[in-house]
Amino acid sequence: MKSSKKWERFWIDYLLVQMESTLSIATIGSFFAKDVRVPFYYFYIPAILGLVYMLPCAILYIKEDLSIKQVILQRIVEWVLIEAATLWLVWFLLGNQISNIVYIAIFVSIIILDALTYIITDRRDKKEVDDLNEILKEMKEQEE
Repeated sequence: MKSSKKWERFWIDYLLVQMESTLSIATIGSFFAKDVRVPFYYFYIPAILGLVYMLPCAILYIKEDLSIKQVILQRIVEWVLIEAATLWLVWFLLGNQISNIVYIAIFVSIIILDALTYIITDRRDKKEVDDLNEILKEMKEQEE
């Protein structure tokens, strides 16, 4: 994969994972923690967390030929890091201002949003591979 394509994919994945955590915290917070007040600079936190979340993804941009077991392991590590970092952040920022049910709701919503993110990226990758295979098929037919 060309370097520019790797960076494009990195930024798309970065924005997806950032959206995932922001949506999770905002949605759950709007239901369970309506009365909690936060400073506006808190809105920059997802951008910083997105970089932390992307650490386990670095292997995907460095090594292109991962086995299925390696990809599964990478995704598990990524999920655990996203869960841990997001829950820690909510605890650090809000602590006792919210109940345990909010933490459980955030945990569950991250699982759901993470699964949706994997489905979206897998479908995008499959379409890209299918498009390339179609081009190769057409090229082969033209040669014959």
